[in-house]
Amino acid sequence: MTQPLDFGLVGFAELSTYPAVPQLQEHHATGRWLRVEHLLKAARCWTRSNSDDTNRPQLALTRRAQQLAEHVARILEMTFDAKAIASMFVDGVHLNFRSPAVTEIYLICAAQLQTH
Repeated sequence: MTQPLDFGLVGFAELSTYPAVPQLQEHHATGRWLRVEHLLKAARCWTRSNSDDTNRPQLALTRRAQQLAEHVARILEMTFDAKAIASMFVDGVHLNFRSPAVTEIYLICAAQLQTH
């Protein structure tokens, strides 16, 4: 049996970053935001990689994902070209938190979570 994670600020900020990155990529590429189904997929990726099988934080954060992504887009002036996108992922699925872009997005998500 897996122990449920303590989703403190750090965990929620990390979980918020997972759907925010694909949201920003999609918006940059098409001018549209992702649908909830796609955001849930991103959140599930995070929970699987962190050994948590629950859905409790996923739905709430995916509802806020577009708002967070819009806020990040206003603050972070970045172009999501192929090179930037490639550097954001370790293996095409997991975010590379050593990437300056992912770090910036994470910090903005954490700041937003602290104020709400």
